[in-house]
Amino acid sequence: MAQWNMLYDMYERRLKAELSDAAVPAHIGVILDGNRRWAKSLGATASQGHRAGAGKISEFLQWSDDAGVSIVTLWLLSTD
Repeated sequence: MAQWNMLYDMYERRLKAELSDAAVPAHIGVILDGNRRWAKSLGATASQGHRAGAGKISEFLQWSDDAGVSIVTLWLLSTD
């Protein structure tokens, strides 16, 4: 797990460096999709996949705020 955290931290720093030189959009729209497929690929239930995806929302919103994005629209639940 420590190796994963180290790699993730490096990835996050790289993204922040790239964003510092880029124009930041005022609004980002995201469709949350793939949690069910991700869970299935790991042998987990759809509910576990949805919980894992939901757990990333706060982190994504914090990244958006840190980058200076003022509006984020999330499309969450599908009827499919």
